[in-house]
Amino acid sequence: MNSAKIQKNVRSIGMAAFINYYEILSKDISKDDKIKVLMNQYDYDGASMRVSFFNQLAESKLYLTEALMLIEKAKRINKSTCLKAKEYREKIENIQ
Repeated sequence: MNSAKIQKNVRSIGMAAFINYYEILSKDISKDDKIKVLMNQYDYDGASMRVSFFNQLAESKLYLTEALMLIEKAKRINKSTCLKAKEYREKIENIQ
């Protein structure tokens, strides 16, 4: 997956949604269980799409790291979301 595809997936999920649901999306649970959680905020199609795009990124720690760096450096989202992205990125990097 190239950088443009990673950016597209992150934007499709939504940067804030990516961070707000990161812990659920990164758990080893079924796709249907993840969708059920996201349906608290999104309809089925929106939740399913976000889970699918996240799963594509989760295929590689490198993809997730790059996605989190994009969010961390984003200018149009709040500071706490950027800081949370940095925390998640550092956790992934420490595992490698």
